[in-house]
Amino acid sequence: MNYLLVALAVLVGCLVPLQGAINSRLGTVTGQPLLATLISFSGGLVAIALAVVITTRGLPKWTAVGPTPFYLFLGGLPGVAFVLTTLWLAPKIGIAVTLCGLIVGQLSMSIAFDQFGWLGLPVKEITVQRIVGVAFLIAGTLLVVRGGKEPVGHRSPAAETNAAE
Repeated sequence: MNYLLVALAVLVGCLVPLQGAINSRLGTVTGQPLLATLISFSGGLVAIALAVVITTRGLPKWTAVGPTPFYLFLGGLPGVAFVLTTLWLAPKIGIAVTLCGLIVGQLSMSIAFDQFGWLGLPVKEITVQRIVGVAFLIAGTLLVVRGGKEPVGHRSPAAETNAAE
């Protein structure tokens, strides 16, 4: 196992609360969760389009995609559900509890994908260690949920400024 790659995954995972907080605030400011999700994905679309243009010679050719099954073009839909759910739940239950629930769901489903090799992924059997790992995540989620106090409102200067307007 390359622990440097695991560390990279953890580092990028640290961006998820930032994304959730930004999207949650955007949803609150706009009052429209679907519009906030569209804005979020529009920013991501621009960023990835620039990355593709910069890292390839010229514009990519659609012929490179070849005969691709239709369902492979639907990979962004779970992202929409993730962003929309995060921006809707974070103001209600907090970003930590929201992300704990999402991470437990992600990891639980991930070991099923590994076990069965769905969508062409390499098969990695479910082991007792992996089940215990998920159980610890569930226990950790329960500790985060029960250890948190009810939100007392926004305390950031930006939120206070917006409330005064």
